[in-house]
Parts: sequence; structure tokens; C-alpha cells
Amino acid sequence: MTTIPLTPVKSSNITAVGYENGTLAVKFSSGSVYHYEGVPTNVYAELIAAESVEVSLGQNILDLSIETPGEAGCSNRFETRR
Repeated sequence: MTTIPLTPVKSSNITAVGYENGTLAVKFSSGSVYHYEGVPTNVYAELIAAESVEVSLGQNILDLSIETPGEAGCSNRFETRR
């Protein structure tokens, strides 16, 4: 997996996010970086524009992601279930 450039964000648990070719990268304050594949561009745009990046991630990404085995266990596949 290629390295996705990250942009710092203001959040208590998330330090940075990045997006490239449908993959969202999220760096948590613990230092862990997780990737979510198949995230639509509009969902990423909503995430970075949100008042709370953490809440937006929880509502729009984590709740709608299905974990799949990935390199170092950090890849997830985004699947809309709305």
C-alpha cells in the first residue's frame, strides 16, 4: 500500500487524515494509521468539513465500514449500508 499524504486535523483522538484514490487514511493520537478503502469523495469532503472530525468519522465511516483482513490488520472496506 502506498503512503497517503496526511493533513493535520483538530480532534482529541485523530491527529491527521488523508485521501487518495478512494482510500481514507486516519492517524489516531495513539500513532496508529488505519485505511478505509472505497470511501466516496463526498464522504471524505464531509469528514474534513465537519465541526467534529471524530464524530463524522464515527457516523459516516466507522459505522458503515466492514473490517477485512489487511496488511498489519489496518485495512477496512467501506460499504454503504444506508
